[in-house]
Amino acid sequence: MKCYKLTDEKNQTMDETRWGANVTHEAKGGGGELCSSGWLHAYEHPLVAAFMNPIHANFESPRLWEADADGEILRDGQLKFGCKRLTTLSQIELPKITTEQRIEVAIRCAMTVETNADWLCWATAWLDGSDRTQASARAAEDAADVARAATAARAAARAAEAEAAW
Repeated sequence: MKCYKLTDEKNQTMDETRWGANVTHEAKGGGGELCSSGWLHAYEHPLVAAFMNPIHANFESPRLWEADADGEILRDGQLKFGCKRLTTLSQIELPKITTEQRIEVAIRCAMTVETNADWLCWATAWLDGSDRTQASARAAEDAADVARAATAARAAARAAEAEAAW
């Protein structure tokens, strides 16, 4: 399976595992969880690898390798996966993701669960470029905080009411 592997500037990953053109490694440990010696980590797309580096490997000067995954696969949603055998084929250019692109992704993710109308209005304005001011961002944050506090207060009141009735 075609995939992508991140390494540091020395072409190394955890425990100084060295990668390079046509280098193959096999997972040493048993099955277990994805973040264990039983799996070699990789990504299905270069953009996912670039986007996730800060919270996964956090390489200062990452390198990206086109790779081939073999054997059993264990997934962590669509963010990364583990395989039992991985061969790095050739180094490719790591996509550059701007701060603005990271903000857009974060806003779009939050929009799937956020219900506060003021925050959603701000998010839409940020995404369409009509209002990216610091003041409006702060006001949207404050509105969302107030809405979350009100929701928490309602939940606490319902719990107290149920407890009193019981």
